[in-house]
Amino acid sequence: MDVEESQLDFERYAQICYERFGDRVKNWITLNEPWIVSIFGYATGGNAPGQSSINPQFTEGDTTPEPWVVGKALIMGHARAVALYNRSFRASQRGKIGISLNGDYYEPWDSQDERDQQAVERRMQFHIGWFSNPVCLAQDHPKCMREQLGERLPSFSESDLALLREADMDFYGMNYYTSQFVRHRDTPALEADFMRNVDELQENKQGVPVGEKSGVHWLRSTPDLFRKHLTRVYRTYGKPIYVTENGCLCPDHLDAAVGRARTEDGSDIKEYFAWSLMDNLEWSDGYGVRFGVTSTDYNTMERTPKQSASLLKGMFDERMGGDASKSQ
Repeated sequence: MDVEESQLDFERYAQICYERFGDRVKNWITLNEPWIVSIFGYATGGNAPGQSSINPQFTEGDTTPEPWVVGKALIMGHARAVALYNRSFRASQRGKIGISLNGDYYEPWDSQDERDQQAVERRMQFHIGWFSNPVCLAQDHPKCMREQLGERLPSFSESDLALLREADMDFYGMNYYTSQFVRHRDTPALEADFMRNVDELQENKQGVPVGEKSGVHWLRSTPDLFRKHLTRVYRTYGKPIYVTENGCLCPDHLDAAVGRARTEDGSDIKEYFAWSLMDNLEWSDGYGVRFGVTSTDYNTMERTPKQSASLLKGMFDERMGGDASKSQ
């Protein structure tokens, strides 16, 4: 299928959604985690459609250009959907619209090494700026991406930029789970091309872990860095933040990074959604990974609230000025 035709198909799909559900749905998210779609689908091949030229398990795909072509297609599909809403539905439906972007927060592996400090910024630009610059600021991709990828990174035409300006959205949806240390690489490697040729590590040069271990290898509990991430995103892109996914398999560890980012850092965080309501099927991790604030017994299907459920209830009670359990 032609790339532009796929964007038009998404625009038509969005129009049907607005027409059918816009009288009831007042908050719209165009796309969820386009970075995951682009990189896991077309670079590593771990997710559908499973295309990769650097993963020996796959026979189809060309990792050199495909993730970046897909990324632009997703950006412009989002832009078409938002511009359509602004143009034809916002005045009558009075809703809000945004996008949900995933992204870790990074700190230098060696805080005294300027190369690691620079690598941190490049990594966050490749992870977050790739999509945030166009959709939040109607700007080109970050300079460091353009310098490394050259012609492989599609450009935005003047008409593209005009559409991105028309697609002014209401909020930045943030999916956040963990943070990592970044160490620069002296020797580029194609496998790490999408990471801006850096190493991601869970311990720094002194052996200090980025956070407490959780029930899954890739996630460390990092509430203080979550707070930094919230503050950085808000100050950089200027959009109210909806935390659309956040959670940790960390028993006996609770911290309210969102609250401190709001009250102490001045970040405009409008909503918070925990992942997830109850233990569920966690994609390739199956049922062994339990993110739910409600424990699920898969034999009896009995559900038992965890300590995190009580914490969230208290937060929601405070926000709503009453007993959230009585609200519908």
